[in-house]
Amino acid sequence: MGAVLSGEHLFYIQEENSERLDGQAKFNHLWLLKEGEWKMHRVLSYDHRAPEIEMK
Repeated sequence: MGAVLSGEHLFYIQEENSERLDGQAKFNHLWLLKEGEWKMHRVLSYDHRAPEIEMK
């Protein structure tokens, strides 16, 4: 049995006392149920780009 988790993630650059949004991408995670426990099997990160949203 398996499951797929899809979404988007944001990337930040951490500086001395602040952080700033640097990029974003989409992801897919493939999870497999093995011996009664969910295990992450594969990770795919794609469509990396400059951020489309402005965070304050």
